[in-house]
Amino acid sequence: KMLPSEAVEAMTDHVFDRLAQAAAFLSQPSEVWQEANVADQQALRALSAEQIDELVTTVINRNRAFAAAEGGLTGLAGVAGALIDFPLVLLIALRTIYQIAQCYSVDLAGIEGRELVYRVMAASNLDLLTEKQALMLSINTVGQLVASSDVHALQKMVGSGTSADYFRKLAGELSQSLNINIQPSLLMRVLPVATGATSALYNARIISTVAKKAQQAFSTIEQSDQPQTKTLAHDEANTH
Repeated sequence: KMLPSEAVEAMTDHVFDRLAQAAAFLSQPSEVWQEANVADQQALRALSAEQIDELVTTVINRNRAFAAAEGGLTGLAGVAGALIDFPLVLLIALRTIYQIAQCYSVDLAGIEGRELVYRVMAASNLDLLTEKQALMLSINTVGQLVASSDVHALQKMVGSGTSADYFRKLAGELSQSLNINIQPSLLMRVLPVATGATSALYNARIISTVAKKAQQAFSTIEQSDQPQTKTLAHDEANTH
């Protein structure tokens, strides 16, 4: 494993605070107002529940696309890219939480708000990060062995008679799953692309699971004014 399995829990308070502060800075309300075609937060509160839901969906889709693009680019860079990707995808996830809160007019300012953000992150299925790290490492390892023509290492890794057996078996499984004909030689050539695609896919899934928990946390908070919003955010944090 390249990173701890309990990603959020393993982060120090200092690191989390820094990421949360950066996410809050990158989540300016004006961006959400512009997307909703309103002038300010008061006008946003006046929107119907259906309009708010549509706005939240737009915000989630945009952040998911952003995370996928980031994952695809860093995924092409191999192990070094994966190390860069980890804080970036967490930053995008935190930004998604802040923007969803803005859609529901939930104030996440201060320590109390940050507590609620932390609890949303902790409730999310961030095991996907570990799963992604392991898969990316495996793909990168195979790619390096293929590039160096280290047949012996490949044989040892996959426990097969020849290095091509692994790719032949994997190509066969993919062909059966996708119902298309995939040649082993093609599979070996597209490993770099597969790395980027895998990273992009997992990043999109991570944002989806975080967004779902954020919606569950914020959509049930009744809004009337900002002081009440802060109190409810604090109460929500203390109930988990």
